[in-house]
Amino acid sequence: MRQRAIRNLAMLEMTQARATRILDAAAGGKNNFVADRDVIRRYDQAAPITTTAARAVLEYLRRVVRHLASEGVDQFVIVGSGVPSGLPPGRQLHDVARDALRASVPRVVYVENDPMVLAGARGDHRARHRTSSAS
Repeated sequence: MRQRAIRNLAMLEMTQARATRILDAAAGGKNNFVADRDVIRRYDQAAPITTTAARAVLEYLRRVVRHLASEGVDQFVIVGSGVPSGLPPGRQLHDVARDALRASVPRVVYVENDPMVLAGARGDHRARHRTSSAS
């Protein structure tokens, strides 16, 4: 698994902006590159609301997941999930669903094709699995 993550990172195109990393950059995340930040700068020059809008989109997603979970929905598919640093730790969508459900454990599937997101998610999944199985 680690070799696959390294191969994914090696194929990473850092000179072209990607939507997931642009959103991350706009929301104040750390998983983005110069090309992504350049796009945000250009957007901000055209309409200085980009970062506010990006944060609003992420907050909207949290509210939707919280509402659906509070109504009993316990399965979610998040398409175009993006880079995790756009959402603070403990406020990821699976955290929001878990906190709102209380009575059951949600099933959350994140769908993404950005190699950086995939490599990070695989590493994060293994780290959480080691932490949870060590308890």
